[in-house]
Parts: sequence; C-alpha cells; structure tokens
Amino acid sequence: MNQKNKIKDLISENRVGIFTTQNNGKIFSRPIAYADVDSDNNVWFFTDIHSDKIIDLANSNQVNFSFANHSDNEYVSLSGEAKLVTDPKIIDEKWSFIVKAWFPEGKQADRLALIKVVPESVQYWDGTSSKVIRLYDMAKALLTNKSYVEVADSDNKIVDYTNN
Repeated sequence: MNQKNKIKDLISENRVGIFTTQNNGKIFSRPIAYADVDSDNNVWFFTDIHSDKIIDLANSNQVNFSFANHSDNEYVSLSGEAKLVTDPKIIDEKWSFIVKAWFPEGKQADRLALIKVVPESVQYWDGTSSKVIRLYDMAKALLTNKSYVEVADSDNKIVDYTNN
C-alpha cells in the first residue's frame, strides 16, 4: 500500500480529529468532525465563518490536524496549510445530512464554509492493536534494556508532501 493510501486509511478510521490553530503566539485546539479526506489526503470540514478558528486562520494558516485510535494503536498528525472554501459546488459535493445538525438552514446557509487542510507533513504511528503483543513488547524492552520503539512491531513514518 502506498503512503497516501495508508494515511487516508488511518484517518478514515476516526471521524473526529483535533484541529489546532495559532493566534497571536497562542495555540488553540478543538475537536472537529471532518467531512472528507480526499485522494491527496486533504482534510475537509465544515465551519461557521464567524467562528474563532476563522479569526485564527486569518492570523496564520499553518495548522495541525491529529487523529488517535487508541484501541487499534493508530495515530496521525497532519501539519499543513488551511484554506477557506466557499464554492457552492464543493459545499454541495461534501455535504451530508448530518451537517444539518450544525447548519439547519442547509447548504445555502450564509455562514457555511469549508476548511481544506492541505498536508505539508504527515507523521503516523501504526502499531499492533493486540494488547497482549503490546505488553510483550514492553516486557521485551525492559528485559533487553532497549527502547520500546526499538523492539515494538509498529510502523512510524514521516511523509513530506512538500517534495511530492
């Protein structure tokens, strides 16, 4: 499996991520349910154009979106550039009925927009989901005086999108 497909699969396992922005030297994080992860691993989600995150993005569009699936021992941290998208055609394409819970006015809501996070760097950790294996790997690390990272059966990669 290529890296982009692996990252898409890992993100797709989690419908909610933590979206982190910056404003005036401070960092803000909030949970966000995303609408789509496309084939280039751009993460899309709906937002209210009057929300604090829009103010943050006006100050700095460098953001992070992280995902954690603790039960399967899978984690993703996606850093990139956020872009505000108000194109009605794209909003229609990404819309789902559940979004209406936040935007009862529907797709035509004046305050409705999308944020597209274009990845620049993605780091992921994909370890075994078996608790028995994780405990075995911890014991192995302790007995061999090696780091858990050295002995564990896991995959950790950093994918640089700026050179792709």
